[in-house]
Amino acid sequence: MRENRTTTIAVAEWESEARGLAGAEQYRAWMRRVGIMDWLVLETHTGQIVAGSY
Repeated sequence: MRENRTTTIAVAEWESEARGLAGAEQYRAWMRRVGIMDWLVLETHTGQIVAGSY
């Protein structure tokens, strides 16, 4: 979802918080490795689940 001209929000659902944190770190590591992080800032936030699928 595009928040404004400089901010985009993405939501991901993982089967556990531990897998979610590990997956987010792998994604950030890949973005650093290929140079994407030179052009943007990525923030990862965790919080209460407001909707889920099973």
